[in-house]
Amino acid sequence: MDKKTIIAASDNAINNAGRMIIDLAEKIWQNPETGYRETETSKLLVKTLETLGFKVKTGLAITGFRADLDTGRPGPTIAVMGELDALLIPGHPEAVNGVAHSCGHHTSAANLIGTAIGLKAAAETGGLCGRIAFIGAPAEEGIELEYRQSLVDSGRIGSIAGKSQLIREGVMDDIDIAFMHH
Repeated sequence: MDKKTIIAASDNAINNAGRMIIDLAEKIWQNPETGYRETETSKLLVKTLETLGFKVKTGLAITGFRADLDTGRPGPTIAVMGELDALLIPGHPEAVNGVAHSCGHHTSAANLIGTAIGLKAAAETGGLCGRIAFIGAPAEEGIELEYRQSLVDSGRIGSIAGKSQLIREGVMDDIDIAFMHH
């Protein structure tokens, strides 16, 4: 398969899903959740990935998830990560219960879906190799430390930050290189 065909397939798929990707970002914006509490955000993204035909492993680092795209051809395993959590910003004009996505994770999460759509279309041309892991990463922001420490103390997690918890759980063990939307 030639490079132009692969790129065109990816571009077309993303463009055709553009409104849906924007709608996802807007839904997440309107329903911000702080770290290790991103239950609705995670459910929305997982449901979207499943609708796109992905099998999704959930409950990673509490609210994180992973969906793999196996091209069926040998190659590296690449992770594409999107962040899920919002910040405590009570003064933000669009804060919901004092929480807002003022760091842009609503777009990070939506971009994760857009990337999955584009790379799935590219893989269907036969022009990719290896595996791509689409990972929803919770709890990037260093906030609500007492709550996070309570999760550590109760044994639910071992790390207060989502990416280090994903590593602890072995989610990243097979990853050769990772990229992230932020």
